[in-house]
Amino acid sequence: MRLGRVFVLALAMIMSTGVLGTVPVTAHANTVDISVQIIDLDGKTPIEVKNGATIISSQVYLYASSSKAIIKNVQYHCNGELQWSIDYHTKSMAESWVTHWPGTHKLTITCHDNSVSEFTFFVVENKNMNPPDITVLTADGQEIKNGDIIGLGTSFWAVFESTGSPIRYAEYRYYEELLWSANFTSAARSAAGQPFETAREGSFYITVRSWDSSHNSVGFQVKDFGFVEPVAPAPVQNQAAFTDVPSKHWAYSYIQHLAANDVINGYPDGSFRPGELVTRKEFAKIMAQALGIPLQNPNTPSFIDISRKSWEYPYVETAKRYLTGYQDGNNFFFKGDEPAVREDMAVALVKALQLENEVVLENEITGIFSDHATISNGLQRYVLIAYKNGLIDGYPDGTFRAQQSITRAETAALLIKVLESKAMKKVVFE
Repeated sequence: MRLGRVFVLALAMIMSTGVLGTVPVTAHANTVDISVQIIDLDGKTPIEVKNGATIISSQVYLYASSSKAIIKNVQYHCNGELQWSIDYHTKSMAESWVTHWPGTHKLTITCHDNSVSEFTFFVVENKNMNPPDITVLTADGQEIKNGDIIGLGTSFWAVFESTGSPIRYAEYRYYEELLWSANFTSAARSAAGQPFETAREGSFYITVRSWDSSHNSVGFQVKDFGFVEPVAPAPVQNQAAFTDVPSKHWAYSYIQHLAANDVINGYPDGSFRPGELVTRKEFAKIMAQALGIPLQNPNTPSFIDISRKSWEYPYVETAKRYLTGYQDGNNFFFKGDEPAVREDMAVALVKALQLENEVVLENEITGIFSDHATISNGLQRYVLIAYKNGLIDGYPDGTFRAQQSITRAETAALLIKVLESKAMKKVVFE
């Protein structure tokens, strides 16, 4: 086959070899020569893959060149989702990437004369093999599962176990950038990767493969949750550390400070569970303790779904001025078992800092957050006040995500502002 000036796009798919067959695809007049080959991990003779073929997941190589128009752009999609798009001004180029998922894989090459060439193939897993297991853990021992979203700055490491063929190779990647990799002997049935900190937003993938070419992958997203972090207070001295909050945890100082002030507590097993979501009734207790308000126990409940016999009753009644509720006709509900969300935190911070009477133009929020319509009726001004006072921020994509749940660690970080306001007094200098 004529390749002209060849470029190589090495698609290292950490997989086993085999062409299963072909399926019909839409005819397309390719103006760029494209060749796809698969080759197993032991370097056997490459096998040509036809456009529209279905293969057992394999290590794949792509070769392409243009003898006519200059290549303008190459896009790679996996299961309909754009993985990357790169612009060129050449008849040949070289790129490399790793695909981790079975499904539909598609390359689209556009030239400067606006001609388009496409190549599609389908990947399935070899179900006859027994791939190794991957357990991904944070530094505080929380498991990260495939598809999870974790906070920016979280440290993780992976443990690999195989009950089938011994482990041969493992790697960490940030998108297609290789962060760490290791080869193992033919006797290794368990291994561990090095600790790594997520210093960037985006997609991280961990892959392990065995000597029989079976493989497994775990992928997760890293997000900056959009909170404006206050200056961390000095670590509390002589405060017993929680077993799952090491000193390097991003919220360590906040958690220790609030725990020392009896604002937020741990669990009987000595853990804090920083990644656990906060329920609305737990949030009520935290707010009451943060504000130092004497507990109230009225005879008549404010919410028909909170029993006077429940543990949360005095906390909800005490902190209700700083909380949100639900109204149905003449009845009010609290829904204490539901997760507290970002708009709840915005309301609490604004009221706790006595900013609710600040004058703002509510329609201004439409130019700040693209998802402003998701903020509950009546709460947009609180979100706007919290944002303009630097109490809580949005996301890089222009959203606020008002209905996104908050974790115990995030709650601790934000409530530091409430404690700071309590500690601050106006004085007259002599």
